[in-house]
Amino acid sequence: MGEGLSSWTGWGEGSIPHWDSAAVLCYGSSMLHDPSMEGLAEPLAEAARSVARTLEVAGFRGWIVGGAVRDLALGRTPKDVDMVSAAHPDRVIELFEHTHAIGKAFGIVLVQVSGVDLEVATFRTESGYSDARHPDRIQFAQSPQEDALRRDFTCNAMYLDPLNGEVCDPCGGLQDLSDGRLATVGEPRDRFTEDGLRLLRLARFGAQLGLEPAPGLLEAAALCADSLSAVSPERVRAELEGCLYRGAPERALEILAEAGLLGACLPWLAKDEALVSHAREVLARLGPAAAGPAGWVACLVADGEDPGIVDARAEALRFSTSERKSVIRSAALASRWVQLGAAATSLSARILATRTDPWRPAWDLARARCECQGKAEDLEVINALGSWRAGLTPEQLHPPQLVGAKELEAAGIPRGPRWSELIALGEAEQMDGKLTTSEDVPAWLRVRAANPDGSAGRQDAP
Repeated sequence: MGEGLSSWTGWGEGSIPHWDSAAVLCYGSSMLHDPSMEGLAEPLAEAARSVARTLEVAGFRGWIVGGAVRDLALGRTPKDVDMVSAAHPDRVIELFEHTHAIGKAFGIVLVQVSGVDLEVATFRTESGYSDARHPDRIQFAQSPQEDALRRDFTCNAMYLDPLNGEVCDPCGGLQDLSDGRLATVGEPRDRFTEDGLRLLRLARFGAQLGLEPAPGLLEAAALCADSLSAVSPERVRAELEGCLYRGAPERALEILAEAGLLGACLPWLAKDEALVSHAREVLARLGPAAAGPAGWVACLVADGEDPGIVDARAEALRFSTSERKSVIRSAALASRWVQLGAAATSLSARILATRTDPWRPAWDLARARCECQGKAEDLEVINALGSWRAGLTPEQLHPPQLVGAKELEAAGIPRGPRWSELIALGEAEQMDGKLTTSEDVPAWLRVRAANPDGSAGRQDAP
């Protein structure tokens, strides 16, 4: 075994490799920990132990598997726990009072213990994958060693016994984590052709976990790029969102580019290396703000492109209506921040343009773009506007209405589209300090009633 693995203690019960509970391994500049139950939140830990005890009484050994074990090794706190055993799904349903068969064909049962939900699966092997997404054949198995061979990456193929703390690592996931390496279980091309989604998970795990793809992994991914065509746009979007929301999204984009996968998921970026480079730099400067509309805009439209193109690209990735509107608005507003700082722009135009969400993602994006381009003067304007916007009170954003239906009726202005125009104009002039009290409203409306067919619009309105 490699350096730093001197805590390896050989083979435990049932020929399962396990680790000394005090083991701490080097992992880049941080430390890699021996996965243990101490790293779990107590409700999760107790629920996992309870499931394992029930399985043990019935003659089965339960294991925590996958991301939770990986996160424990990295010193992170898992948010949920998946478990696996040799118990078939029907037997699991018999053993536990509160269950829901969420994927019975795949041997997956949701078990609720003391208000905590855990997915309890059956060891299985898979084969076929004629649609490059799902196995054609599933066969239940008896051991972690068999089950591990169907998994994607070695860091996700580790098992932890919640009762005695033993770790089963049949594919060398801990060694790969120790070396800072992301490696597939078995032959990379086999894993990627089985399920095209794993190509995107390559980028997500590499970026989130700070792991370098194993030698030959990117080349294998490039050869399997066609497998992504079998992945639904919704799943593509979800994986890309995972790249943005944790870790280093700029690194995820770099991995996708290096593996030749951008053409299958973000084709508008794939056409020009300069676009990829700029998007990566913007994402890096966004930092945590990339986890939201700003990060999506950086991936969907380049600075200088028509923000209107975002709609079609977001639709291609099957954004929900609300998500699409948020991204479209962020793209449009991000391109206007410098313009809003112009001296000729009225106060009301600035407020109306920025008072609804998501103004801050648009501001973050505008700042990041200016920083990338070295536009110091524009950056100064954007920073000043951001500070001003953050300091606005609710009353400044939404002043008490002075012009409404009651006032319009009293002024004798016929009900119709002009009402909406006058109400909006009244609010804008309140923001600009031109209409300050209810006593001013009758005279203000008389002027406009004298010209009922005239426009109530403003040239500087957004």
